[in-house]
This record gives sequence, C-alpha cells and structure tokens, in this order.
Amino acid sequence: MKKTLLLALGGLLLVSCKPVLQNTFGRYQINKMHNGGTVTNKNYTVEVPFKVIDGQIILKVFTDQNSKDTLNFLFDTDSYSGVSIKKYEQFKGDFAELRTENFDNNKVVTETEVYLVEKLYIGDILVEDVNLTIDEYFNKNIDGVIGVDFMKDKVFTFDLSNNKLFISDISPEENPNDYRFKITKDWRKVYSTKINIEGQEMKFVFDTGRTGFMHTTDKLKLSSNQQISYELIARGNEGYRSGTFTLIQTQNLSFNNNKVDKAIILKSSDYSGNFLGTKILMENKVILDCNKMQMILKLKDEKIKMNAKDFPTHSFAFGWFDGLKVVQKKVEALSIDLELFDEIVEINGNKIPNSTKKVAELLESLKYEKIWHLKVKRNDRIMDVQIPSSILEY
Repeated sequence: MKKTLLLALGGLLLVSCKPVLQNTFGRYQINKMHNGGTVTNKNYTVEVPFKVIDGQIILKVFTDQNSKDTLNFLFDTDSYSGVSIKKYEQFKGDFAELRTENFDNNKVVTETEVYLVEKLYIGDILVEDVNLTIDEYFNKNIDGVIGVDFMKDKVFTFDLSNNKLFISDISPEENPNDYRFKITKDWRKVYSTKINIEGQEMKFVFDTGRTGFMHTTDKLKLSSNQQISYELIARGNEGYRSGTFTLIQTQNLSFNNNKVDKAIILKSSDYSGNFLGTKILMENKVILDCNKMQMILKLKDEKIKMNAKDFPTHSFAFGWFDGLKVVQKKVEALSIDLELFDEIVEINGNKIPNSTKKVAELLESLKYEKIWHLKVKRNDRIMDVQIPSSILEY
C-alpha cells in the first residue's frame, strides 16, 4: 500500500500578492507548481545513493555538495516533488510566487505553498531551481519526495538486487534479448504502460510509492482459487478511511510475452486505476527510459522474478499510527470482536509504550504466547478481547 500522504497545509499562509490557483488541477497548475528543476549535466550516468525501506525506494538527498548530512526523499513516480515542513529551511531558496487554494466537499479551504530551492543534490546530480511543495508526511522518516516531475528526459536503471540505481540522460542501446514496453505520459506528468494480463490489456501507472506488485480495479478477472479479502485502513487525500481489498495469489501469470513465477495481486473497487508497484523492481533489472518513452525488462530467462511472500493467512493486522491500531481485518473474521481503528492499549498486562521501537520489541517478546489478552479502546469504551497470536500480523 502506499505509505505516505501529502497533506496540503494551511499553516504557512503568507499575506502577499502571490497568484492563487484556485481549484485548477489541470495542466496549467501542474506545470506552474511542479517544474522538476534543471539538471545542467550533459551525457551523464550517475549511480545514486539509496536504500530500500519496507519496499520503498529512499533516495539520499544533499542540500550542499560538501554536506555530509543526508535527507531521506521517497522516490515516488505517482506524486510530485516536495519537502517536509520541518526540513525545507535546510535548503537555500525562497517561496515561489504562487500558491494554491482548494476547497473540499465541506468548503474547507486549504492552501499549499511552493518553495523554490536553488540547489539540491541526488548523489552527484545537481538539480537547480526546483519547486518543492511544502508538505507534512505521515511517515515521519521521510524528509521529502522526488516525484514524477523530476523524471522528464531521464533514464532510470533499477538494478536493486545488486544494490544499484542509476540516473542518466542516455538511452540504452537496443538489445534483441530485452523485453520492451511503450510508455506514455499524461497531462499530470504521470507515466504508464499497457500490459496484457492473462489476455486482458490494461493500462498501469508506474507508482514507486506503492509496495507490492500490481494494484488493480475490479475489472481484472483472474481464475485463481487462492484469494482472500480484507478490510483495511488506507490513507487518502481526505485522511484515513477503510476499504475492502482482495489479495490474489497467482502462479505463472501471463504478463505480455513473459510469465511471472509467483505473485500476489491486490484488487479493489476503491482504486481509481491500475498501478505497478515496486515489487517488480526488487528482483529484476528494469529500465524506465523517459527519453525514448519505453520500459525495458532485462531478464535472465523469460520469467519475471517476484520473490513473493507466502500467501497471508492471518485474520488481523496491527499497525502504528497515533497508537497501536487494528489496521487490517479479514472479511470473514466475525467471531472476534475487533474492528478497524480499534486501539490496543494493553497486551497480556503490558501497557503499550508510546514508541514504535518499544512496541516492536514488546510484540516480538510476546510472539510465542499462544493467547493474547487485549484491552481495546473503541471510542470511549474499554473492552477485553482474547485472540490467538497465530492469526495476527504486525
């Protein structure tokens, strides 16, 4: 699931004559706000520093070429470049001469400021005069986002199984052994490709902000008997919400002219489109060429490796956001009185600490306990619930 949410802020309002782009989410606003910056290097190929955390690609960004301090920027190809409200002042720059003013369904006004950064470095790549929206991130470990606006005219080579990621402006030479997919870019600057899945041609958006392999709408029809449905908490533009998602395990899935050895597909009617996540990048060498508008798979054989985890069998999952909460529930799990958003305040007599690290240590220490005796807070009510630890994931 996508693990970050960019919240438009109303706390950075500047009384000025900056033009206000009101509710104009079209090409004009996208081009004005999200310019992607300028890379002055020519004929370059640079290996950039990164790390993979929970299936997401985190680029190491520097505010100065000689700086030893790095900032963690999520590489998210379905979002725009931005910086945390807590970190933007580390960059030399100033507020851009524009802001947006938007209204939700309740006519609540939110505004987003744009910070024009003079310079930032992704490894040895200097990016100048780049607009970063000032945002707040649910994932507190993320200092910003390098987004889709940065991708124009660049070539990204993902060789993550060898711990390498290259950014270049040089398209690779043609190789008859490569598998090529034509890509397109829409007015939002988002890149996508058409993939034939088991005889069904569908458009997939590249979204490195999403972990997993494929996230699809209900239009995808698969005959696999191995599937399971969950209610889970998702983060949307209006905050937390619940949705129903079906996990489908596949074997030898037809993927254009290739086969995927073993994969898990996430399907939901809540999705507005189809998305190709980071899982395909983890075990396969993939080139996203935004010069010649193509995706290239370099495979050792005809199969796409996926290294999928075993098909989930748990009934509940706990996660941390402002407390230890029930974040996932199997649709069929009706006999145990736990609901989404329930907060776990105590397990087997142990109070839940206010630290994700200490919570992880506590849960690890209890993993061999067959039964967990929970104290659960639902609204203003405290309840006692017993649950076998074998049906939990956290």
